[in-house]
Amino acid sequence: MFSSIEFDNFAIHIIDQLKLPNELVYIDIASIQDAWLAINRMNIRGAPALASLATLSIAQKLHNTEYSSTDNLLSDVNDACDYLYTARPTAVNLGVALDQVRQAAKTADKQAIIDQAILVWSEDVSRNKRMSDNGANWLIDELEKKGKIEKGGKISILTVCNTGSLATSGYGTAFGMITRLHELGRLERAYYAATTPYYQGTRLTAFEFVQLSIPSCLVCDTAIGSLISSGTVQAVTVGADRIALNGDTANKIGTMQAALFANAYDIPFTVVAPRASVDRNLQNGQSIPIEQRPAKEAVTVRGVEVDRNTLASVRLAPKEIGNDPLHTVYNPGFDVTPARLISAVVLETGVAVARNNSSDIDVSSLL
Repeated sequence: MFSSIEFDNFAIHIIDQLKLPNELVYIDIASIQDAWLAINRMNIRGAPALASLATLSIAQKLHNTEYSSTDNLLSDVNDACDYLYTARPTAVNLGVALDQVRQAAKTADKQAIIDQAILVWSEDVSRNKRMSDNGANWLIDELEKKGKIEKGGKISILTVCNTGSLATSGYGTAFGMITRLHELGRLERAYYAATTPYYQGTRLTAFEFVQLSIPSCLVCDTAIGSLISSGTVQAVTVGADRIALNGDTANKIGTMQAALFANAYDIPFTVVAPRASVDRNLQNGQSIPIEQRPAKEAVTVRGVEVDRNTLASVRLAPKEIGNDPLHTVYNPGFDVTPARLISAVVLETGVAVARNNSSDIDVSSLL
């Protein structure tokens, strides 16, 4: 297992995920401003990883600063939390983690604040393993109970985007559930969507499956319906950037189409995420803020030139697209999947499913 974040003696290094899989490059994070830029530019991504980097950068700042007064300390903490939250607003984990740091700041104890900031990162792996185990066991039981697989049989499963060690502090969420199925000897093959326009599936999920020698298959985003309708996969699992109390879930763009196809062909669709992904202030997903990404991301692609074996960025669309008001780009980072399309929400505390033919899932029962 590897991690997207290295933290040692208050030095922070992150894998530059924009360079993967062609280059393994680490970026030094030496300030809160560095952390903000890395999050905003998507050098690091994945809701749990964003939260970890943000709070570690606060711990680093406090460790390296001598404060003449408590007021100065608290002002620095609050300013840092306000600033870091603006980097990417859709992922609720970021806001929850920063609120935990604010709460620790009420002690006016510098070390207590630092300890809480580090705890967000250090607890992530064990949390991921618990939710992954919950999800794998629930899915096996569900498929066997409904006769979708033979008892002891193997499962082929589809996922979207990247939710592995690159998106967390280690092991992963939905990716972790797939890893757990593999560890249990119950995985036939993992299928993963390319996840354009940043190709998090093609670049990052592929990279992780190769590292772990997990049998896998890349799926073009436009082929998801074809794959599910063919009966090749028996389930879909995804992560989450924000979950409302009724189960509505914001996740990487393309998640909702996978849920629609899973629902149409009666296969389980699970959301696997930490409790921190649940927004306790949202009754449903209608008011989840959806980040609009720059047009440039949709009209360019970065990779290795096959003939020259050198990295290059290539524009795919005419130069007017995204640069001319007449020719715009719709590039949301996320979509919101309604709870009625979700079979189960899996957290580290358990599994919630819809009850009594309700279209909602009572996620609050797991908090």
